Amino acid sequence: MGFITRFLLCFIYLFTSTCCVHVSDNSLKSFSEKLLQIDTSNLGQLINVDVQNRLSYDSTNDLAPKNLFNLQKELFSVSTISKLMKLYDNYDLNAFHNELITAEERREEEALLEAFLNSTVMTETKNFLQSNNLIPKNDSAFKKMLADLWFTPYSRGKKKVGSSAFEHIFLAELKNNELVGLHNWLYFSHEENRGNLNYLGWLKKLFFPNKHGTGVLKLKYSWGKSVKHAGTIFIGTSPEFEMSLYTVCFLARPNDKCHITLDGKQLHIQTYPFVYQGKTLISSAYPVI
Repeated sequence: MGFITRFLLCFIYLFTSTCCVHVSDNSLKSFSEKLLQIDTSNLGQLINVDVQNRLSYDSTNDLAPKNLFNLQKELFSVSTISKLMKLYDNYDLNAFHNELITAEERREEEALLEAFLNSTVMTETKNFLQSNNLIPKNDSAFKKMLADLWFTPYSRGKKKVGSSAFEHIFLAELKNNELVGLHNWLYFSHEENRGNLNYLGWLKKLFFPNKHGTGVLKLKYSWGKSVKHAGTIFIGTSPEFEMSLYTVCFLARPNDKCHITLDGKQLHIQTYPFVYQGKTLISSAYPVI
């Protein structure tokens, strides 16, 4: 990213007082490695992943007749996952429909956020952001920042307020009947088990040898009548890990490549900002291999 572009982003950024603070690539790599180490939910032990066959980028064939994921029932008793799944029926996935959020749905969002904040992973994230002057050294301000970044509803077009960072990344959205978002393996498995999603095969894969059942997969799938020709998801990582890593990269490298290492493997997180009513929010975030 050029200097002028970064300057302009900083100028309009919601967190103007901190967004231009420089955090080195080495610091981000050390943080990401530590975050993976302390993500002790060990979800990878509770999933079976069958990647099956590799596709070419231009292939239209289904080379994966079986489901990608088979999840053990113990997985659904994990606190953050059980709270995450309560949000699956809270959203109208059409980004061009106004989103109506009930009081009960807001309580479910707050319960999930509280569960994330109580995790070791998110505590480490807060400490890293505060030590690098990317957020105020105030716990309530950190919680509000997370709520704003992830759950603020905004418009992606047609004057309809029908989207949010959380919905886009941890679930999925439709824009003009085309699938967008869906960067979370738990929702991928949820839709696969419901018969809504058909895994077609993989394009690239990267597994973490010292963290059983975890990695990153670039893959192709169909969802209803829409085909996602190249989507990327983490596999086996906790939802709090993913929100933590995306938040850090969004604040440290907005609209840019956030170079990290996980179990010694090089990759980066791509984030995109979205300016809405004077606030800069998360448009999208996902791993790139």
